[in-house]
Amino acid sequence: MFYWSFVLSAFRLFQLIEVDVVEAFSQGRLNLGSRTSRTYNYATYGRPFELFSTSDPQVGALDDWSDERKAELYQFLLRDLEVEGAPLLGCDGVSANKTLQGATWSVAGQLSENDYERKVCLVLEDIPVKDLKTFVDAFSRIKKQRSLMDSLPDLRRFSLSLVGNGIGPALILETQNRTETEVAQYALMKINTPVPNEVQWRAAIQSFVKRNFAELEDDLIAYRFLGSSDICDIVSGYWNCICELEATDSTDANSIVLSFPPSSEKEALTRFAAVSELINTLNSVYKNEYKYDLVYFHPSYDCDKIQSQDEPANGHLPRTSFLREMILQNDDKEATETLTDEQLKIQNYQRTSPLPGVIIKRVSKDNENGNAQFDYQNIIRLAKEGEEKLEEAVMEEMKLISESK
Repeated sequence: MFYWSFVLSAFRLFQLIEVDVVEAFSQGRLNLGSRTSRTYNYATYGRPFELFSTSDPQVGALDDWSDERKAELYQFLLRDLEVEGAPLLGCDGVSANKTLQGATWSVAGQLSENDYERKVCLVLEDIPVKDLKTFVDAFSRIKKQRSLMDSLPDLRRFSLSLVGNGIGPALILETQNRTETEVAQYALMKINTPVPNEVQWRAAIQSFVKRNFAELEDDLIAYRFLGSSDICDIVSGYWNCICELEATDSTDANSIVLSFPPSSEKEALTRFAAVSELINTLNSVYKNEYKYDLVYFHPSYDCDKIQSQDEPANGHLPRTSFLREMILQNDDKEATETLTDEQLKIQNYQRTSPLPGVIIKRVSKDNENGNAQFDYQNIIRLAKEGEEKLEEAVMEEMKLISESK
């Protein structure tokens, strides 16, 4: 997407797909439906992407096959896919699950621009097949969650599968045709997505961070902004930020604040909650590999609407009904008895922001679970400030965003 290329140009060290390539997608110079084999140079960590064409028949159990027989069939499947006309991306530089996620979602974002069905094969020579299978299985489970798909309808048309049931290190990424209703919805979303004004957006988000996260003042913070509301672009942006943190030292950046475009939709908070659920689900697949504290924020943040009754969601504030008990566990009986329900509800201003987004912070040494710590002192501070003062601060930040539209 065009504005996505604008955002990626701000990344100093980690660009899964260079700006000129993204523009080639958005301007139609790269035809994913072409039956003609072509080769493009894609800059990925200084090495090339290769583009051919491929297809994917399925095969049976492979356990008893020799390595030579598997290799022969794998090459046959790639040649067969070439005849079918599905582009094949040879993704050099993708050697870990974090870069696998970044590359896959970046390509998905480009496919999402087109309303018609498409099939692309990603050949990932440096990723073990078992890791590809884990990714495909996780995505399949996500697609079965009806409530999640209802909130993220732009993800419904995507599917992931292994080439030849895992006979080689390659994924098939497919999309279905959009219905007329989906075409209209997607077009409306693009029209309503404002052009990023990085100077004003940065000023607004920096004000929000300074106002609510004093503990980050001494941290080196990088600010990243997305220009697309497409779910694939948002998740791609998230994993690019993870990759950036993985590739840099804490002396360069200890946290990244990733912001999305504002939305005027009635169901904006429901969709945002689904976005955070999707990110958390993908993170949980790799929880033993790398960990980050996540802090989600939104212009209409309401923890009671986001958090389920059953299980607290990583990166979100606890439900208001749980606060008294949590404060009491911190040995502050006086605060528990004096704070009213209305004052406790004010905690949402900790995450009420001019733009939706997430703070990604390197996990603290005393927090092995990768969940942002509960800070009851913030609740007491906000209660003392009062809702009127807090609302004024939020509105000042919102003005910066509205002026940039």
